[in-house]
Amino acid sequence: MRKTPRSLFHFAPKLEPLESRTVLSGNVTALVLGNSLDVLGDSGNNFISIQGTAPNTVSINSTDGSTTINGQSGPVTLSGIKAGVFIILGNGDNNLEISGVDTSTEFWISTGTGNNTIGLANVYSGRSLNIASAGTGSNTIFADYCWGLENLFINSGAGSDKVAVLNSDYGPNSTVTTTGQNGTLSLTNDTFGANSSNSGFTNVLTNAQPIVNSSTASVAAGSSTTINVLANDQAVVGALNPSSVTIVQQPSEGTATVNSDGTITYAANSSATSATDTFTYTVADTLDNVSSAATVTISVAVKATPVAGAVTASVNAGGTVSINLSGNTTDTGGTLDLSSLAISTQPSHGTVKVNSDGTVDYTNDGTSNTSDSFQYTIKDTDGNISNAGTVTITVNQPPVANADTASVNVGSTVSINVLANDTDPQNSLVPGSVTVVQAPTNGTATANSDGTISYTPNTSTTATSDTFTYTVKDAAGLVSPPGTVTVTINQPPVANNDSASVAAGGTVSINVGSIDTDPQNSLNLASIAIVQAPTNGTATANSNGTISYTNTTTTATTDSFTYTIKDNAGLLSNVGTISITIT
Repeated sequence: MRKTPRSLFHFAPKLEPLESRTVLSGNVTALVLGNSLDVLGDSGNNFISIQGTAPNTVSINSTDGSTTINGQSGPVTLSGIKAGVFIILGNGDNNLEISGVDTSTEFWISTGTGNNTIGLANVYSGRSLNIASAGTGSNTIFADYCWGLENLFINSGAGSDKVAVLNSDYGPNSTVTTTGQNGTLSLTNDTFGANSSNSGFTNVLTNAQPIVNSSTASVAAGSSTTINVLANDQAVVGALNPSSVTIVQQPSEGTATVNSDGTITYAANSSATSATDTFTYTVADTLDNVSSAATVTISVAVKATPVAGAVTASVNAGGTVSINLSGNTTDTGGTLDLSSLAISTQPSHGTVKVNSDGTVDYTNDGTSNTSDSFQYTIKDTDGNISNAGTVTITVNQPPVANADTASVNVGSTVSINVLANDTDPQNSLVPGSVTVVQAPTNGTATANSDGTISYTPNTSTTATSDTFTYTVKDAAGLVSPPGTVTVTINQPPVANNDSASVAAGGTVSINVGSIDTDPQNSLNLASIAIVQAPTNGTATANSNGTISYTNTTTTATTDSFTYTIKDNAGLLSNVGTISITIT
């Protein structure tokens, strides 16, 4: 229901024709028949009245030009307009009053930097009223006896503005959107009692910036795509300015370039390693309000990076081995760049030389360590770098031939298992590689195929020991340092001649064990045996190393017998003679 109109005007405008670009009078009322009216002027205080009933949009532009409008203070008045209204005021202190307007299109009113007064009375629109006060002035905006307006958009600029909506009837979904930047805004909402469609505006916003939304795109690494980022953005006041699009934060996996039409071209690096990249941008409207930063997320189909595999190799201590690292690296997305092979972590017990063919030469330092390792990387021709591959080196140390001992009786042969106590870090001793290095002095030493050594002392030797040295190899052919074998040669005991005296028919105990000798001091006293019995008596060997002789005659005479003794190894002595004097 339309309410009784109330006039806001307190002056009697006069009707005069307008020149196309110049207004010379102070207070002018022009009848508009459907054309736009451009008013050129400076920042003075303008007073213009526009009246008309044309069906086309009325556009009034009051801008700073070379022509001066010498007017008095007063309102710029529009009335009886049937179509949309678009008004831009200059930088002066302007007074704009709109009354009696019946239109189905939006109102757009943009103020300059002055202190402006904008009044609406008896206006029926059915659409939005947009008032952009982007300047620094303090503006007063009021609507009285207006109805059918759906939304009221107000940009409060940087000044202190006042907005009053009185005695007016807005639609049930009406909102007041204030997009203030740094200024202040006081809003008075006095609805028209019971006949109003709602009890107040349902939403009040406070952001002058254009509304920007995030965007997405996808592209393959090494390619580019153009993104219409403004497609889902919108200006709150005015319109978006495509040429104002600015990259705030550049992407990390490519480049973003703004085009003149407001689109952004994203070019992904060929070496992109992340499947997602982002950048941010801002855009301004035609009133120079700059948006917040919006994020563009790019799905990048990255090329497969080379995969550096684990590699094993072995080398003799102090030796060098060539390792083909490129042969252990795969690249499903491109071609390996062999010249890019690099050592990322050096070995601890050797050095690595990188060759141009994708191989490396590892040289061990000859220390006693049995293993070493290093890491490498390689790139493909697109610059994608691999992971760090690990090379593990087994260092083959030589075997150790430990000292051995053995014993043998003169005239016998002993087999010595010299490998029984020898060691090899890789447990790869080769028995058939045993070699006598320094021969023994008092016998012969022969290496056998099973890794044992047979030692035979010379039959004529009287020595009680002998030595020789040997070496052994491992499966890699490393030779041990010489090991020494010490052989104890068991010589037989010596039964020495002895004598004793006894009365005829008497008995004497002869301690032959005390006069006999053995090189190993190992006489077996219980082994004494009578070889040739006495003629004039009896000889009995005792277990304690003595021989008991008993004479069987009654007269003085002599007698003798012979005996032998063994050592603990069982070697038999020579034959010793015991001479007996019978008294």
